[in-house]
Amino acid sequence: MKMRQVAAGSLVGFGLIFAVLFAAPIPPKWGDFALAVGGMLVGLVWLARLTKQTNRLNGAAGNGTDNVATFLKKTAEQVRRILLNLETTNKQNWSSFRNELTELYVSGFAPISEARDRLIERYGVKRYADFMIPFATAERYFNRGVSAAMDGYWVESIRSLKECLPFLEEAIEKAR
Repeated sequence: MKMRQVAAGSLVGFGLIFAVLFAAPIPPKWGDFALAVGGMLVGLVWLARLTKQTNRLNGAAGNGTDNVATFLKKTAEQVRRILLNLETTNKQNWSSFRNELTELYVSGFAPISEARDRLIERYGVKRYADFMIPFATAERYFNRGVSAAMDGYWVESIRSLKECLPFLEEAIEKAR
């Protein structure tokens, strides 16, 4: 994460420097100036997205003792909701769940994995490992379910998502 933030900040900085350099001569080099400002804007957007992602990760690692458990509990609830919808909907609507599964991975599983250093610092290696081992197993079953859904194997997808839940519950208990 830090390297990407440094790269985005560098893009902003270099864009600003080049914008000034291209605007300074007489006559100004407006085409080059526009490219430099465009690079600076790309860097700013990239930096904003990374900041948003960092804030989401910090929420997962959090300050309260139940933040990780609460975060995992919300993830488990979302898996249950998607499972219920998959089991009760007709086959024509199943394709709409592909996006939901992908979004759930991005919002529910990735932040915990990416917050590793912060969680180890907060909980210590042993306690982190205690809840991370069942979480990693749950993540593996979830990924298998997403992969099966992407390929249209809905029975396998539902089975894998169901297998994910007990491990998520175990991770929640160990994270408390």
